Parts: sequence; C-alpha cells; structure tokens
Amino acid sequence: MALPTTTLFGAMLVAGAAMDLPLAAEKGTASNVVEVEGHRDFRQHLPEKPLGERVPVAVRTNLDFIPVPMVSLEALDHAQLMFEGEALEREGAPFRYGVPRKLEVLEADGMWINVPGGRIWQVVVHSTDAENLMVKVENMSLPEGAELRNYVQGLPETVNGPFTDQGPSKDDPGTYWTLIEAVDRVVIEYFEPGDSPRTPGLPFELTEVIHGYVPILKDGLAGSSGSCHNEATCYPDWADVGDATALVLFSGSLCSGQLIATSNQNQTAYYMTANHCISTSGTASGAQFIFKYERLGCNGQVYQGVAAYGSSIVGTQSSSDSTLLQINGSVPNSVFYVGWTTNTASNNTPITCLHHPAGDRMKYSTGTIVNNPVCGSSLGWFGVVWNDGVTEGGSSGSGAYRTSDQKLMGVLTCGSSSCGNQNGLDGYGRFARAYSSGGFSEYLELGPPGDDPLDDNDDCNSASFLETAGSYNDLIVKAKDEDWYRVTVPPFQTARFDLDFVDFNGDIDIELYALSCSGDLVAAGDTNTNDESVQWSNYEPGNKRVYARVFLYDGDQNEYDLDLSFTENPEPVGRCCASDTFCTNETQALCEAAGFTWGGFGTSCSESAAPCAPPSGACCVGGTCIPNLAQDTCASVGGQFAGVGSTSCLADCAVDEPCEGDIDGDDVVGGQDLAQVLANWQTPAGDLNGDQTTDGQDLALVLANWGPCDG
Repeated sequence: MALPTTTLFGAMLVAGAAMDLPLAAEKGTASNVVEVEGHRDFRQHLPEKPLGERVPVAVRTNLDFIPVPMVSLEALDHAQLMFEGEALEREGAPFRYGVPRKLEVLEADGMWINVPGGRIWQVVVHSTDAENLMVKVENMSLPEGAELRNYVQGLPETVNGPFTDQGPSKDDPGTYWTLIEAVDRVVIEYFEPGDSPRTPGLPFELTEVIHGYVPILKDGLAGSSGSCHNEATCYPDWADVGDATALVLFSGSLCSGQLIATSNQNQTAYYMTANHCISTSGTASGAQFIFKYERLGCNGQVYQGVAAYGSSIVGTQSSSDSTLLQINGSVPNSVFYVGWTTNTASNNTPITCLHHPAGDRMKYSTGTIVNNPVCGSSLGWFGVVWNDGVTEGGSSGSGAYRTSDQKLMGVLTCGSSSCGNQNGLDGYGRFARAYSSGGFSEYLELGPPGDDPLDDNDDCNSASFLETAGSYNDLIVKAKDEDWYRVTVPPFQTARFDLDFVDFNGDIDIELYALSCSGDLVAAGDTNTNDESVQWSNYEPGNKRVYARVFLYDGDQNEYDLDLSFTENPEPVGRCCASDTFCTNETQALCEAAGFTWGGFGTSCSESAAPCAPPSGACCVGGTCIPNLAQDTCASVGGQFAGVGSTSCLADCAVDEPCEGDIDGDDVVGGQDLAQVLANWQTPAGDLNGDQTTDGQDLALVLANWGPCDG
C-alpha cells in the first residue's frame, strides 16, 4: 500500500479516538462465532427502465443544438497537484484524485429559453483540462413543478435528476454534488414551469467544483496504479464479491469498500470502508459510490460503472479503522452483498482482496495472514503478505476475504506493499473487533431499526386500512419490506393515490388490485420520475375495496408521501364507432347523440387494429368455406358462422356428393328412376353419364346404384 505505518496509525488515533462508539458486550468471539452468507439482489433480472421524462428538457424539445453559455475556470498544474497529493498520502491522508475550486455562477451567466410548459435556464460549467468533474449545488429550494438536471453535453443518457424541492440529499437538504463525469465540463439545466412567479435570481447556487487531476473512469487511462496488478474480472469465481465492491469518492479523495449483508439478508445498502477514509456525517452525506468500475470480460474496455449518491454514518470505530455506512442513493439491482465472519483472522489463512488502487478499475490480490498486525495492536488489526498482486493508496477500506468461502474478515488500513515492494506488509482492521465493540452488530444482525407508523403492512393480508382521504407523510418502503394499503371506495366515486418521493434514492412504483388480494391488477404507476399517480373508479351502487401495493423497483430504501383523495366519478367513457373505420373514445350520451354506436364502459379504440369493424370469421356457404366474412353477412346468406376471428369452417361444411342414378332427387335409386330412363330412351332427358342420350349405359348406372343413396 506504500503508506508509512506509524504515521498513518498515529494520525488515526489522534483524529479518530473520540469517534469510537460505546463499548458493547463482546460478540462474535471464538466461542460465539457469527457468520453470514452473501447474497444477490433478488431483483437482479429486472430490466432497466427507459429514461422517459428524465431526458433533459432541451433534448426532448430538440433545442440542444443551441450553443449554451459557459463559465470557465483556468487550467491547473496537474503535475504539481500529483506531487502535493503524494505528500499528503505519506502523512496518512486518503488517496487524493482532485481538488476543490470555488465557483460563482450568476443568472446572467446562463441563458433562458422558452419551452412548452415553461422555460429552461442553462449554463456549462467548465474546469479547464480536468480529468473528471463534479459540481456542488447549494441553497437549493425550487418552486413547485421546477426541476434541476445536469448532464454531459451530447450525452443525454448521462443525465442526473430531475431533482425537485431541496434535492436528493437526506442528511443535508438543499445541498448535493453532481455525479462525477470523466470530462472537464457539464451542462446544468433548470426548468421552471410557466405558472411559477418570475423573480430575479436562481433558487439554487453553483458554488464549487472538484477538479480531478488523476484520470480515473477513463478507458486506457484509468487511474495511475502500478503495473503488477491483476484485473479482477479475469477471476470469474470472484464475480460476486466484485459486484459488491465500489470505489467511494469524497471531498476530492477516494477509497475502496463493499456492500455487506445483514444476517436476515434484508438487502439494506450497508457499505463498509475504513474509518480513516470516512468518519463524519458531513463527509458521508456527499460521498459517491461507483459500482462495477472494471474491465469488461477480462481484456475488454473499461466500464465506468454505476454511481449511487449520498450516505449516512451507521457506525465508525478508530480502533479497528472501520466505518459502516448506509447508502442513501439507489444502488443498481446487479449488486451483491458480501458475507462475513467474526472468526479470528488467524495466521496463515489465505486471503483475497478486490480493490481500486489509485482510483483504478477493480483489481485482484491474494495473500496470507501473518503475525505482524502492521497498523497497531493485534486486537484491532491483522497483517497480510501478498502472493500475487499488492495494494496501494485508494485500496484503503477494501475487504480481506477468507479465500475458502469469500467471507469478509477485515478492511485495509495501511501498509508498505507496492509494485516496487511486493513483499511489503499491509494491515487490516479486524471485522470481529468492529462487530463486537464498534456497535456494528446491532445493524448487521437486524438491519436498520424502525419503519413508519403504518408498518407492519408488508403483504396484502396485513394491508393498512386508510379510513379517510388525506396526506400520509414520511412513509418508508424497503426492497424486502413492501407497503400494502386497503381503501374502501364509496359508490360512484374514484379513489386516487399520489406518491411523492426522490427517485434518485430509489424508484418507487405502485399497483392497484380490485376487490381482493387476488383481484385483477387495475392500475399501475411505474415511471422513473419523482411521483406516481394511479386511480380506480367504483361504478357500482355499493362500497368496493381496492388494495394498493407500494414497492421499490430499485434501491434498498426510500421515503415517500402518499396523498389519498376521493372524487365523484366522471361519466363513463367507451368505444364510439361512427363507421367500420372511424373510432373515438367518448361518453355514451355524446356518442349516441351523434348517431354513433357506443361499445360500452371499459371498451376502447385501442383494443385492436380495427375496433369498429363488424365481427367476422369463417363462413360456410353452400359447401364453400369463406375465411373472412362479417357475421351479419354470413347469416343473411344462410351460411354457417364458425365464430369471431375463426379462419376455418366447421368440419361439416361440404356439399354431399351427387347420388348417381337418382334422377328424381329423392335420395333413393329405384323404380321411379328406372321408369324415367325407359320413358326417355334415346332422348337427352334421361341422360345420366353426360353423353346427351339415354341408352344402355344410363340403364346400367341405375341398376348399379339401386337402393338408398347413403347405403
């Protein structure tokens, strides 16, 4: 890791001793080992939703060709910044990749453009030659309906937002950092609805940037780590742990860490890293977590990963250099939560580590536990010597896993290993120590405490009864803790459910089921914006019940407000047909007043390609099967209709074969037919074989077919 052990450990003790949580009863000792299995997100196969309304307004309205004014900061000396960062690292600071720079942007620096429904203000923030960039937004308080976004110019898929009100931060409302982008400029777009009061100034401030001078998140230039590292994706047996590993960015510095499972696998987004990386709520609230930052398929391109924003301190302990965070932003559904053990990390145990040295894409190292704890007391640390690969600055906080079962045993604190010193020792804070005396056990055993007052309503059978219309605020939904509600809808009224939340912190959807838990799905709100609305109408004279399911499509936990309202039903609408080819959805009164045909409540013009065309199908007429004939027409010609949409006639659609010799058509060849032959001898009238004369051949046909025609 190439950090001086004594300097770093001393700095940790001075800066972090006061941050130890009260000593809990010792848990997870050798006689009481606790072990938890890792697991994947149960929604890992859900498809990603399209951007939809998240797309920047300028792009949606085809106005992105208009040049956007730019506020530029001058270039910095990256070589000098690199030198300064290395000096700070030698003193025990986390790996630094960027520096903060003051920013001042006025309303006059940007440009207003009128768009449908309102207007947008845009500006480009540019920090010249930055390898990567993020922008700080402060004092954000947007009016109703207003939205704030940012994106890379020409790449609308990089959009963050829309953010409303005071933004996405739970612990620091009104303040957030834009997600890091591997560019030196980003577009800030503010949408203001047309009915907002026009007041001078902007309802937010752009106050600071982090100017990255280390080229992280770039293919071919990813980080500045040494050449002896192993690509993590070349070791597919460790793909699960790799999907839990994330680079964490904070205040221009970076470390490594991983999502960690709870004992009941409730999918809380707990992230474990080092105390010397993050130990205060202010640092945690602005942290960004980059998952799956790796080389694709071992030798492919570098994938820049998927980011989540913001976190809260759950526990932190300097005497094992461990911090447990809960990520507030939405983590991707493809992640893994690592298992762990409180077993003693004993000597000669094989260890594996996945990490982000110097902010590089994810790497893989293997080694063995040794006697020397490296960073301090053996109560809090164990040492590792590497067999293949090493660590560096930026690897801090990454896990040491027992190779045999991939269970976490500690997080990286300090050490001297590097590509130039591959025999150097590294020190890991003991997970067992953080678990037993750092207060971590309370959360990793049970998950986050508490919920909202309407819980426990995790399934339809325990749905909370909402007796009255009104607002139900500060509700909490979790990945494995859905919220169900039941509502009685009065006769001839419509119940409407409106959800308001921050989609950036977890995509909340809602579904309505009519009458019972096993009833039909009658409405769904499944966009990826900051609100969802659904409704259901009761057109019956008695009360009816509807059930609402509120759940997370992605993310582990989010808060929402629910508004329930009742209104008198609008007049029912259905399909209105003016002709076979013209259809409109209309009320019965308006449709019939125009002389058109109303299809009834619940019918729609979208039911088929030709909803007003008369029903048609196969029709048997005179032994001939006509494959597509209107039902009414089939009946009018005496045909046999095979059913709407049928393409073949019934099996008995055929004309009986003529009965040879049956001249009088009574289905019997007998004396009357013989008499006809004899009476018309040598004339065409009694001809049976078509030779235009009645003779011996016709007589022979009568005698050969004598008897009933079906016999």
